[in-house]
Amino acid sequence: MDVSIIIPAYNVEPYIAAAIESVLTQRFSGEYEMVIVDDASTDSTPRILASYQQRYPDRIRSSVRESNMGANRNRYDFSLSAEGRYLAFLDADDIWLAKDKLQRQYDFLESHPEVGAVCSNARLIDQQGRGEKRSEGAEGLVPFEEMILGHADIYCSSLMCRKDVYERMAEDSGWYIANGCFNDTLWAFWLSYHHLLYRMEDSLSAYRVLENSACHSTDAGKMASLAKRYFKQKACFLFTHEYPLEEKLDILSREYDKLFSEASFAGEMKVRNTKTFKMGKRMKEWMGIGHLNKGK
Repeated sequence: MDVSIIIPAYNVEPYIAAAIESVLTQRFSGEYEMVIVDDASTDSTPRILASYQQRYPDRIRSSVRESNMGANRNRYDFSLSAEGRYLAFLDADDIWLAKDKLQRQYDFLESHPEVGAVCSNARLIDQQGRGEKRSEGAEGLVPFEEMILGHADIYCSSLMCRKDVYERMAEDSGWYIANGCFNDTLWAFWLSYHHLLYRMEDSLSAYRVLENSACHSTDAGKMASLAKRYFKQKACFLFTHEYPLEEKLDILSREYDKLFSEASFAGEMKVRNTKTFKMGKRMKEWMGIGHLNKGK
């Protein structure tokens, strides 16, 4: 098997058919399988998946979870058991735009053995599939500084990775796996840190921005929670990987400032009383970097 396409699905009745069809219409010369796991959906997602598997038994291998495990856990479990030499990822509410997405990325990795994974830019669409906004990352190897300094994820649905590289990444990420956050943010850090991630400039996939998405929410509480998560992930990654000390401290200092601003915006003292926030405050005091605003 050349490529296994990992698709976690949970309550995606309005979108799952479009995601599957965007794979079935691919022009690909190799062999691929869709590994779709229904994460204990309560809508019609299981029925839709069963219909597609019945129609395409040679293309689709589906499983059903008895209890909800979350997309990160499903990607991890089914990536390790997949048969393909390469792993491609597609969230069930996203779609592939380019009909040759699989072929282009497969050919690139075949001809560039030094690259471990390839992603692309993406078009951002709404619930109805509309939207012209696109990401604008530059073509080429993705610098680690771009990933760790910003709040940029790779677009998971645009990614194809060598399975052996994914396995190495998983072996090096025990804390993230144990804490349920072995996700595309961590992948972006790890792959770019090891100079293994190449970005194609074209938008080969579409990322659906949903109203309840934490990453794009204007809800104050969700914004504070997201800032806390990024702080935790960046701190853990920087503490466990070699990187210039001064730059580590500067990055974490800025992340603390963002965490504080989001907590203040949320107007919730309970955010500022979390272990993560208190840890950030102590770290910044120890570092002696920047000015601690009164009341922090």
